[in-house]
Amino acid sequence: MPKKAFHVPDEHIETYEKFKETIEAQGETISGVLINFMRNYIAEEHAHLQGVEEFFLWEGTRDYGAECSGRLVRFYGKKIASATGDIENNKQSQILYYTKKRKFLLYRETEIEGAGIIKSKITIKDTFGELSCLLPGIISETNKSRDVAELLDV
Repeated sequence: MPKKAFHVPDEHIETYEKFKETIEAQGETISGVLINFMRNYIAEEHAHLQGVEEFFLWEGTRDYGAECSGRLVRFYGKKIASATGDIENNKQSQILYYTKKRKFLLYRETEIEGAGIIKSKITIKDTFGELSCLLPGIISETNKSRDVAELLDV
């Protein structure tokens, strides 16, 4: 196997040494870690060129008094549509994403009328047609998106 060398400038030697110590303490090799890093970097850059971004969303309950319960989630995808409307006398915001793994992620935030509480929920489906309770704005925006359109291989 051919060996490849890389240059570490003098001002970064200390960082390189800490990197090497950390890797060796975990029983890994520098080349193995660098290869994994390069693969991840290439995948992220490829996704970025296709309009895919990293998103962070809160799922759970929070109130205006700063009380909250739930979890913070992270994923890669593309925002397709968003809308706000009223559902059962509560204000709801919806954002639809098309994920890196070709699934549809619907993020709903519902403000409970008079309670000062916001509930957020994530729904993931394989197809757009499986999603329910969509606001009209989501439907009209997605009619213009090629990510929602089913590709017919004819």
